[in-house]
Amino acid sequence: LPPPHAALGTGTSRSSCGYARAVGDLLAGGLFSLAAMEEVAPVALRVPATSDGWRAWNCFRTLCDHHAQLSCALELSVDKTSDKELERWLAEPVRSVILPPSAFLLNRSGYPVLPKKAKALLEKLFRHQVQVIICEPATSAGEHEGLLPRQSYVAQLFQALPPLSQADRFAYTHKDTLQAPLQPLADNLESETYELFETDPVKYARYQEAAFIFFTERKGQGRPMPFCAMVLGAGRGPLVEATLKAAERAEVQIELYA
Repeated sequence: LPPPHAALGTGTSRSSCGYARAVGDLLAGGLFSLAAMEEVAPVALRVPATSDGWRAWNCFRTLCDHHAQLSCALELSVDKTSDKELERWLAEPVRSVILPPSAFLLNRSGYPVLPKKAKALLEKLFRHQVQVIICEPATSAGEHEGLLPRQSYVAQLFQALPPLSQADRFAYTHKDTLQAPLQPLADNLESETYELFETDPVKYARYQEAAFIFFTERKGQGRPMPFCAMVLGAGRGPLVEATLKAAERAEVQIELYA
């Protein structure tokens, strides 16, 4: 969808509101019930990655009642937008990133590159499975200013991404998805559920660090050993293992109950 006038700093807010209400009526009227059968492309609103663009997008999607099938096509540009203003787009449903010719600068070798802020944002958006749309320049003044050098540059950025960590790989398939909270103390959970718990390395690292601090403080206070440690809700054992590693690291003797 074309950008609202408010995103471009032209027109009136009234015209933008009418535009949003018209799109919202189409969404609420079952447009996507037909789209599911006919494979119609999702609705994405084109907005610039500026402060005005975010405010226009926020107003537009609010008037559309935050419809789940409404996303945005983010147009990057060379401007003075701050890092925080750019990073908030990471929390928005960005489906596509548009790179117009004006988004690129020429480096010392004459090749087109993105400014540092735009480059950093694009690299983070790659993790959100966005589509990249590169606009071809109207004229190519130099040898390296056509469409192909821009495509090669974006491809190199994507290929240079660092590999995902274990936690990132686990959460990748259900990123930004609400899930029902589990109650391990109230419900008898299956072994497969605990296996999912154990894929979270942060939890057990923090648990081990907390136990290490506790043992170190007790040792510094001159308390007699062995110290008593009880692990409640031990699951399949990773919390017990973390406690034992913490005791070994603190060089103390413990009596462990689980």
